[in-house]
Amino acid sequence: MRRGHCVGVGNGTDALFLALLALGVGPGDEVITAANSFVATAEAITMTGATPVFIDCDPNRYTLDLNQVENALTSRAPRVKAIVPVHLYGLLVDMPRLMDLARKAGVKVLEDAAQAHDARSEEGAAGSFGDMAAFSFYPGKNLGAFGDGGAVVTRDAELAEQVRKLANHGRVGKSDHVLSGHNSRLDTLQAAVLSVKLRHLPAWSESRRALTRRYVERLAGAATGWSLRRCPRGGNTSSTSMSHAAKTGTDCDSSSRTGRSPVACTTPSACRCSPR
Repeated sequence: MRRGHCVGVGNGTDALFLALLALGVGPGDEVITAANSFVATAEAITMTGATPVFIDCDPNRYTLDLNQVENALTSRAPRVKAIVPVHLYGLLVDMPRLMDLARKAGVKVLEDAAQAHDARSEEGAAGSFGDMAAFSFYPGKNLGAFGDGGAVVTRDAELAEQVRKLANHGRVGKSDHVLSGHNSRLDTLQAAVLSVKLRHLPAWSESRRALTRRYVERLAGAATGWSLRRCPRGGNTSSTSMSHAAKTGTDCDSSSRTGRSPVACTTPSACRCSPR
């Protein structure tokens, strides 16, 4: 992804939380994010004292409806401090357009890539667009450790250093602590496991793509009342081993309000509802 800095932290939730703190998000601020995501996304926002502003999903991509994001940026300014787009089912948010909206509004972007390891679009890889991005290495993820783990990636050296301090009690030296931080370090054992598994990720991703193609071929027209949702142009749903069947009459808007996925996941271990 060619990000300049990667800071290991205790888990994916902390990755989101610490990145938001580094971006200056706090009490009184609002953060735009997806309604159809695991609770940790909103939880990380509320942990900073900020308020999540939930946006429904585009029924074709399952990710943030950017028309609604644009409206929220206009109607809720200047309270909105950041946007947390969530990449789902291997489908990336339309990041070029989102970054354009964010730049015009003067807000920061933190990508929630907890379920998007090796997911790509024509424009780039998950985690390579925003000011920062958060990953989870929970064991059920495509790139999972033997226990909890997470990481924050960014091109900004100052933001990376701020996350390092926040994750390690505000420490800048052995006995030198410059701010009130937290205890969220990626332990050596998990880092060692990830360093080995990382080199296998491309091959695993290709295997998932092959399995997804089989699902698409064999489920096509299989049952009355169900239809396969094809991956939108620029999406790469196969990168997270997801093939989805959408039941006729199910729409994204109603699903996201109930907290349920708008699609049926054929690979529960890779589902977005898994912990961070």
